[in-house]
Amino acid sequence: MQVDVGMAELVHALWAYGIETAYSCQGDPDGDSEDPAALAYVAFASPADTARFAARVARGRPGWLWVTEHEVAGGRDSVHLPPADLLWLCTQFT
Repeated sequence: MQVDVGMAELVHALWAYGIETAYSCQGDPDGDSEDPAALAYVAFASPADTARFAARVARGRPGWLWVTEHEVAGGRDSVHLPPADLLWLCTQFT
């Protein structure tokens, strides 16, 4: 599995915590913070993994977007966040 350099620490921390991921992207740290395409994201392997993640991280964080797609065939739940929050997020799982 390939992982963006900017996501490696977080993805490894999530795996060590028992949260499986399906895919991720480091986003664009130099992009417009108002542009959803500039956000980093993690997609979870199952709704149970999403629930384990959500139990550690409050849903009301500024600039974050939670996407629930597990009802759609082949969809994945994901969380999209400003790349500047990645280091803080790592601390929640280590």
